[in-house]
Amino acid sequence: MDAMTQKIAQEFPQRANLQYFNHAAMGPWPLRTQQAVTQFASQCGPDLLQHWPNWYAKENTLRETIGRLIGAPDGGRNITMTKNTSEGLSMIASGLAWREGDEVLTLAEEFSSNRWSWQQCTPASVKVVEVKRSPNQAPHEALIQHGNPNTRLIAVSTVQYVSGTALNLPQLSDYCRENDILLVIDAIQSLGALPLDISQTPVDAVACGSHKWLLAAEGLGFLYTSEALRQELRQRQAGWRMVPDPFQFPANASARAIDGRGLEAGTLNTMGMLALSASLSVYEEVGASEVLRRIKRNTSYIMEAANTLGLPLATPEDPAQQSGIVSLKHREASKTPMLFNQLSAAGAVCSMRGGYLRISPHYSTPMEHIESLCQQISKHL
Repeated sequence: MDAMTQKIAQEFPQRANLQYFNHAAMGPWPLRTQQAVTQFASQCGPDLLQHWPNWYAKENTLRETIGRLIGAPDGGRNITMTKNTSEGLSMIASGLAWREGDEVLTLAEEFSSNRWSWQQCTPASVKVVEVKRSPNQAPHEALIQHGNPNTRLIAVSTVQYVSGTALNLPQLSDYCRENDILLVIDAIQSLGALPLDISQTPVDAVACGSHKWLLAAEGLGFLYTSEALRQELRQRQAGWRMVPDPFQFPANASARAIDGRGLEAGTLNTMGMLALSASLSVYEEVGASEVLRRIKRNTSYIMEAANTLGLPLATPEDPAQQSGIVSLKHREASKTPMLFNQLSAAGAVCSMRGGYLRISPHYSTPMEHIESLCQQISKHL
């Protein structure tokens, strides 16, 4: 076992008779993340205020870490801590200074948080168009095809949650810049698995939660907003932390912070931030390129096995459109739920999404688990 594999194995101890392939739903925590939260709980007794300065310092450091994760050109300055992806998207949908006749483009296959936010939180005058892709059409091509002079904003996931189709972000970014269209990406199915660098591929907003590929807690997310977008956002909620120095009591409520903190209404999820800080420290130690290499190794093996077995795939054959998700069906589509149940009974944790068996291994997934899964699939056909 090489040194990197050993390091990963130490952070992700495996349990006998359980093989986890469901990171697109929820990611198991690294050992150090579990330890960080346990330590936090132990510090929440009567002397908790002695520990609070360290927690606050971690919050500031986390913003910078997230900035590195997404390649934010301004570091952590424009990072807003949120409860989840939906909250970040809804902040934009409800707060943008919309104009009469504005149009939002998204995909019909999007997860509900990236559909309902725009359907429910924009004014009635805003038209929300859910674009249906043609067979084998790339997401960016479908969105660009439907763009028009009324298109004010495009909202799209970096990876589609059923098929695992990855977005060609550079081409969509170029199109949006050329046509003065706001680009908002939902990155929860890619961050922690696929690299993102918005200094090279500019976007106006990135919304993400931490409980999937980032391997941290539910109830914590973040929103990146460009300064240009944030200037167009109207305040839809208010709270004591929205000022430059909230701990100078009483804070002047009129002096709203001009960076990402200006969108944070109140007390943040300290435990969730400590968990995410710990998980991201593992990610940075392993390195984005090594994470991607291991994920691609795992998914390529599953794709090859599926093709050998003649299984229908929702996941594109084009490697450029692949992510950490492989979605397949039984040769007889009606037997896919049965296959799912058989794998579950054997201790293989996957999901059913859109009629497909969705398999989502991470860099922490041992190769022997991948081989065992493919053997189990073959056995139950």
